[in-house]
Amino acid sequence: MNYATFKAYLARFVWRNGDTVFEADLDNMVNMAHARLNRDLRIQRMVIVANADLLADSIALPANYLEMRTITSDSPPAPMQYVSPYERERIKLANASTFQPIYTIANDALYFVGPMAATDDPARSIIMTYYSKVPDFATTDTSWLADDYLDLYTYAVLRHTPAYLKEDERVALWKNEYDETLASVMNAEAGRRYAGSPLRAPMPGVVA
Repeated sequence: MNYATFKAYLARFVWRNGDTVFEADLDNMVNMAHARLNRDLRIQRMVIVANADLLADSIALPANYLEMRTITSDSPPAPMQYVSPYERERIKLANASTFQPIYTIANDALYFVGPMAATDDPARSIIMTYYSKVPDFATTDTSWLADDYLDLYTYAVLRHTPAYLKEDERVALWKNEYDETLASVMNAEAGRRYAGSPLRAPMPGVVA
């Protein structure tokens, strides 16, 4: 399904097929759906693993970054712990000459402590595992969300139609369907994540 097909599919739900004004405004409704899904949805399909060299004590977060799960450094090889920006400054003042396996997030960037050994060959690096944003369907013209979770994506958009449908009772229905479908997706995700594995207590600063 491409983006134009998805918009035509959505328009049929509100009996607006061929309404060019409504279909143009669907772009805004899809964007609002993305904002809502980025707050609500956390599934394995959104997880990205990326490497980055540490050439300075801060690096910009990826453009599609949503929420960090883990960061691991390669030198020394160890998981890094999240601390608050205040705690990072305190540790930096006390340990400025030694690399510390900690990080914090502020102003769309990751911040670290210690010399980054920019002249090392290879440079010190990290592996980030993070949740990425829902992809921009209009830009890419493909969407795993539409392919794999069409019902959730559909209800996420339709719940933003009150400006056109006013007091139409379907709006409340679609909001309820969104909540129920989201819960179903998240429950299925939890079942897949932990099936056959013993549960372990999460480490501080790590998002499961």
